[in-house]
Amino acid sequence: MKKMNDRERTYLFMTLPILALFFCFNTLPLMKGFVYSFTNFKGYGSFDWVGLRNYIDLF
Repeated sequence: MKKMNDRERTYLFMTLPILALFFCFNTLPLMKGFVYSFTNFKGYGSFDWVGLRNYIDLF
């Protein structure tokens, strides 16, 4: 494996935090929202899995 030069190392140190923040504030909430759309979660308390019933009721 070749040794990274200063430019590549700087690029890596700038890119990794951006990717981590993007995942934490964009991708993770998107996936959680998709899972919550299949439940009857009200924002507090417990929830039950209802499957596609939410989407059937929508249409």
